[in-house]
Amino acid sequence: MASSEKGSEETGGSNGGNDEMGFVIDKRPFTHVQEGKAEDEEDAKKETEGTQESNKEVNTEEVPPAEKKFTILEPGKKDPEGIRILEALAASGLRSIRYAHEVGGVVEIVANDFSKQAVECIERNITHNKVEDIVTSSYSDASMAMYKSYEQGKRFHAIDLDPYGSPHIFLDSAVKSVADGGILLVTCTDMAVLCGNSPETCYTKYGALSIKSKACHEIALRIVLQCIESHANRYGRHIVPLLSMSADFYVRVVVQVFTSQFKCKESFSKVSWLYQCVGCETTTLQPLGRVVVNGKSVKYQLSPGPAIIWDIVRAWEKSNPANKEKMAPDRPGRRILEKNSETEINFEIHPDSNPQSRKQELLRFQVKPEKNWGPKSRAKTSLFHGNQDDKRSRNQGKKRRIQANVEQLPSKLPKENDSNEGKETRN
Repeated sequence: MASSEKGSEETGGSNGGNDEMGFVIDKRPFTHVQEGKAEDEEDAKKETEGTQESNKEVNTEEVPPAEKKFTILEPGKKDPEGIRILEALAASGLRSIRYAHEVGGVVEIVANDFSKQAVECIERNITHNKVEDIVTSSYSDASMAMYKSYEQGKRFHAIDLDPYGSPHIFLDSAVKSVADGGILLVTCTDMAVLCGNSPETCYTKYGALSIKSKACHEIALRIVLQCIESHANRYGRHIVPLLSMSADFYVRVVVQVFTSQFKCKESFSKVSWLYQCVGCETTTLQPLGRVVVNGKSVKYQLSPGPAIIWDIVRAWEKSNPANKEKMAPDRPGRRILEKNSETEINFEIHPDSNPQSRKQELLRFQVKPEKNWGPKSRAKTSLFHGNQDDKRSRNQGKKRRIQANVEQLPSKLPKENDSNEGKETRN
């Protein structure tokens, strides 16, 4: 991304220079990218991630005016009694500018980024779109920017998190700095991790194991919601999901955050173990706990083990009868077999165990709608001036070339036959 005019003057009019953070700054033309009512000035050679446009379209409908649900507020005008919005990872600030143009009842929008070049781009876009009275730029670490707003009166009514990959490192500060009744808008672009390709990575980031399933995208949404809920429970807060969606290579959730220690106790009853058949992929849920309400008495109990396991044993015993005469009446085995089953068990091969996709030999990953479809690479400095195809072709076979060059280097180790050469023989 090119620098601003001020940054270009500091380089002494040369073709490039380094700012205080070590980024390469150069002079290149800008191009205008328009989404909704916002315009973004970007590097002419920068690739715009078109797959995320629908994500931004949803954003402007997700932020409601605070405490003015029945009043029509005019977008684009500062409301002294309005809400405060934080875009913690703003990049170019395009989403914050869309909030300013398309959402009413806003007093302040903070577009934050940890890149000096990104902040310069944000300030340039704010001026270009004439929203200086509503949108302000911030140069800070995203977590620190949220931790500084933890005090009452400084909290944000809406916090938008849209990082590269997983947002787990920002959730702790986000649930602390959002106002009571405020909303969190969280995007996760590591769909492969959430859909079962790396369950060990999913556990380290989200505290849950992902599985490969026909409902993997719904499971991914529930994993993200559980992760946000667990972070909120540490501070006596809980979430209420407002919107959960899966599109292309990312998931997007919008949750409302409230403070209530009583409601936090119910969180363990919302989480379950998921058992999935390896053949037909039938799923069974086993809740971690349950809430038993008896009048004014409320008890929190652990859930018993999955009853379906004993239902399978009882169904198998009907076709392979056990000799109950040898079982004492008080033995656990006899008591288990005499109990009625809750689930009807059928040992015949399920037709869904061999799906149509396998019979038709369909590809797991279908043909992409266009070239380079999917998440783009992480934003970097302007060291690379080409497009994605040039970079890919240049790096093709890079590891093999490096290995070949290493093998051609002369060895510095002495040969075994030459180990005694140059030594004098003494009698």
